Amino acid sequence: MAVLVNKRYELFAVRVAAGDEIADAYAAAGFHTKSRDVARAAAGRLMMRDDVKARVEELRTKIVDAATDHAVLSKAWVITQARELFIAARTSGNLAAATRLLELLGREVRAFVERKNVTVRSLRDMSEEDLQEMLDELAADSGDEDPSGAGDTG
Repeated sequence: MAVLVNKRYELFAVRVAAGDEIADAYAAAGFHTKSRDVARAAAGRLMMRDDVKARVEELRTKIVDAATDHAVLSKAWVITQARELFIAARTSGNLAAATRLLELLGREVRAFVERKNVTVRSLRDMSEEDLQEMLDELAADSGDEDPSGAGDTG
């Protein structure tokens, strides 16, 4: 399908295909309304037009194809995609998806720190049994059999 003759319809289709909410795309295309509800209703009617609907689908297909052809799967690309999905989910009111994506992005930037209660004791104040218990725990965590070296025949 060719570019829509009506430039505002074309701009609207491009913005919708790119992921804008239809009321925002409607306003960005230069249509003026008194309220967001009126814009949403008018944009919904515009989306029912066969030519506009077909153009949006064509553009969405091109966007997906281009992303598939040219996207290099990297950490930066994944973060960018997650960020865009977060914005789309939040804008559309899908708070469950937005929350999950925000959590994943927050983990990536280490915004959440796991806190542990740690008791600090001086090794000098520990009994031999406590020291051996600590060595045994450390050995279990690291996979060593006998951290004390007592079993070495050296």
